[in-house]
Amino acid sequence: MPGQGPPRRIRVLVLSADVGEGHIAAARALAQRLRRRGGVDVAERDGLRAFGPLLRHVMRDGYRRQLRWAPWSYDLMYRALTGLRPVRAAGEWALSLAGQRRLRRIIRREAPDVVISTHPALTAVLGRMRLRRRLDTPVCVTVIDFDGYRVWSHRGADRHLVMHADAVAAVEQLAGIGSAALVEPLVAARFLTRRAPSTARARLGLPPAGRVVVVSGGGWGVGDLGGAVETALELEDVTVVALAGRNDDLRTALERRFLGDARVRVSGFTDAMADLLRAADVVLHSTGGMTSIEALSCGCPLIAYGSAIGHIRVHNDALAALGLIRVARTCAELEAALRTVLAGPSATRVLGDGGGEDPAAAVLAVRPRVRPLPGWRIALAHAVPAIACLGAFLAGVSTDDAYSLAARPLELRPTTHIVTTRDEAALIVRARPGVAVRVARALAASGVHASFAYARPPGRALTDRLAAFGDDTLPELAAPGRVGWLATREELRGAARLGTDRRYLAPASGLGLGQYLLGRSVDASPVAGALMVEPSAIAGRTAPVAGDIVVLTAGGAPGPLRATVASLRSGGLALVPLSSLFSSTNERTAFAVMRSKAPASTTASPARIPAAPRGA
Repeated sequence: MPGQGPPRRIRVLVLSADVGEGHIAAARALAQRLRRRGGVDVAERDGLRAFGPLLRHVMRDGYRRQLRWAPWSYDLMYRALTGLRPVRAAGEWALSLAGQRRLRRIIRREAPDVVISTHPALTAVLGRMRLRRRLDTPVCVTVIDFDGYRVWSHRGADRHLVMHADAVAAVEQLAGIGSAALVEPLVAARFLTRRAPSTARARLGLPPAGRVVVVSGGGWGVGDLGGAVETALELEDVTVVALAGRNDDLRTALERRFLGDARVRVSGFTDAMADLLRAADVVLHSTGGMTSIEALSCGCPLIAYGSAIGHIRVHNDALAALGLIRVARTCAELEAALRTVLAGPSATRVLGDGGGEDPAAAVLAVRPRVRPLPGWRIALAHAVPAIACLGAFLAGVSTDDAYSLAARPLELRPTTHIVTTRDEAALIVRARPGVAVRVARALAASGVHASFAYARPPGRALTDRLAAFGDDTLPELAAPGRVGWLATREELRGAARLGTDRRYLAPASGLGLGQYLLGRSVDASPVAGALMVEPSAIAGRTAPVAGDIVVLTAGGAPGPLRATVASLRSGGLALVPLSSLFSSTNERTAFAVMRSKAPASTTASPARIPAAPRGA
């Protein structure tokens, strides 16, 4: 129509990962197909950069080192990811936490109509973003392996590009109906062009006659390539081309191992893979992914040997079950498979013979399919971690367990000893209000004065009567309980300062972390008994030393009380209120010593004795 502008160009963002060559090769092949269609702008980006330099290094270089030096660790990790849903969910959450923001910035900057992912880590993050309403752009996923679809597929992806009809049902079972599309092999055009083997051999300088065996270790050069080469050399009239990929150490080792054998040619990473596959009578490969797809696209017979871990194992087993390749676990099995393949021409199945649309057309035809999670589920997912953290915090501060763990390393233990130059020990008496005056009178008759601990603030009359006997009062906190610790500030209201802080007696059952923190908010610090005694069980107890804090639980009976006091004074010490002992020391200079002599007092036991060695 007159005045109508040119048709709008479609923009596609292809996110790949430099983890081996397969993901990059698939991304590059798909980008080439998209560009050839016209009217499409394609941007190719390294998606791993979204995870930051550290995680990118771990995912790329750590994976390479796993395959080379500790393949068992990768196999264990893969089994956990595919077999344990909590592990997979935790990994997806961690990847999203690390890469979601950067990925969103990349997508906003490129403003694509479609986003393509060629790596499972990127698929996990993009799919999670789609489900949680954080990405409106449709997501298309390439599936390179022929199994392990739990890793490759995601409910948040709008379309998965698979290369075999059997994979359609498997992916849709995991990601939903209509989420999979059967496409032609995701390989470069040169692998789909038919050429005579003789032409390819001439281009590569290989013998025109005889049999050519290509041994490939993939882009990173992993697996038993040396064993594969030696097994192939057992056959007559064979030329072996060994591809060590980007593994320079492996290439050097193979060159030394087969030095002088004209039948062996060792090479590193090569761009002539298409010609090699056409020139070869058979390919022995130790990895999965793109090497197998390229060979099957060329119609080259394939034998998997040299590595049976993780996705390599399941991919090759799936191809073998489809009748596309042979799998050899041992050198003997490899030799038998080689003799069978090289015995004569056989009908080799070519990947893509079963149909499939142009992958570029499948990408451009993608429509939003994902139904985002309901808002309440997203809100709940955000709330659960906060609720869990709050619950853990409340559980920690409302019991004495967390305080017991933190007290020693953080120096939060109650004061149980005070450095003094006098022959005195502080006496704290725990007695019911009804018998407090009777106990104070009995103590005064023995020349002893004390601090009386109270759970509830005593009345003015009781305070005055205790003061008349030379005693004072000290708050004692109740057991923390689930919510009781919240009343700590109220319980410490009006407590007198002793030294630089207010002081209170820690609960007999143990001090809670919440109580300690709330106490510190009003400049209050706990004290506990270096010696805790009861009149009914004084026999055999250790006498205090100067500066100790003694906690006495008194019932009011005069006889046992007098015996208890006599035992405590057997060492010639005077028993005084806590305030009197604090007034006899310079707490600032003695603080470190006090703390070093202050063992934790957070557990209850009847008739407790000193919690630390005497004279420590």
